[in-house]
Amino acid sequence: LATVAMAAALVQIWPGVRARWPRLHRGIGRVYVAAAIPAAATGMVIGAVTPFGPILAVGSVALAALWLWFTVNGFLAARARRFADHRRHMLRSVTLAFSIITNRIWNPILYLTLQPLRDSVFGGDEERFIWLVAGLSGWLGWTIPLLAVGWWLRRHPVVSPSTISRSADTQRV
Repeated sequence: LATVAMAAALVQIWPGVRARWPRLHRGIGRVYVAAAIPAAATGMVIGAVTPFGPILAVGSVALAALWLWFTVNGFLAARARRFADHRRHMLRSVTLAFSIITNRIWNPILYLTLQPLRDSVFGGDEERFIWLVAGLSGWLGWTIPLLAVGWWLRRHPVVSPSTISRSADTQRV
């Protein structure tokens, strides 16, 4: 289901789809929500029972809970025609959906970077070393992209179409 959500998200974030084909945007958006909600709920269960230690377990459950939260709130905002809120929530939701990719980037980097500490800090315990690497890459895989999207949203505020038309009306002299 997460793969379906990611494929749907690619269509949703493609520039111009929302403006040129609003019905397609709505339809694919419903597919995204229908796939993301059960994927996030399943992610919480899978994350809680990970064999890669408690650091990754907490991070995975937090990621899945936030993914569920942003997806549901984005959907509800669209239903209430609060499109600026919808866009903010869905940008965060899609960021969390794709965080598995950034997690896979962090994993080898951290493994190689922390390798010299395996014997000294972990006393050669491979399992504890893997737990740390997996936990750090799991957390970094979603927190850094989510913080980046938050920063981007602050620098480029999303304004609803109704707000734009109202401000245009008030600026006429």
